[in-house]
Amino acid sequence: MATTRLDFAAQVDAWVKKTKKRMLVVFQAATEYTFDDVYDNTPKVTTFLAQSFGASLDAMPTIDPNAQGFSDYAARVQPYDLVITEAQLGDTIYGGFVAAYARRTEYGFTGVDSLGREYNQTGRGMVRLAAQNWRANVSRAIAEAKAAVK
Repeated sequence: MATTRLDFAAQVDAWVKKTKKRMLVVFQAATEYTFDDVYDNTPKVTTFLAQSFGASLDAMPTIDPNAQGFSDYAARVQPYDLVITEAQLGDTIYGGFVAAYARRTEYGFTGVDSLGREYNQTGRGMVRLAAQNWRANVSRAIAEAKAAVK
């Protein structure tokens, strides 16, 4: 009888480990899909804005008003796919832009900027659109995790 209990305990332990692994896979995949949506919906005229999108497990990436190119912000932001791979259950994955005009591109801007340039720019909503897809991205990740583990 003791062997049966040990077998059952081992089965439960194995099931819990598989469940935790599936949860991690779903968490990472859904986040990756959402961040991919942000990147895909970001305008890529010069690719500076899109390339300034990154992630951190420590804090939200901050905008650098003086950044002029990749070398100015490369040390401040990590590629989001690498950060997501490092994330564990319970972590917060922060995603954001370093380019100073990210907020303007997201929400739009009408008026004169600090350099005297006049704008009437409609917002692109790349972050808001991606956030709206979170539940669908989680559902997609769950379906893929179920299909991978039969």
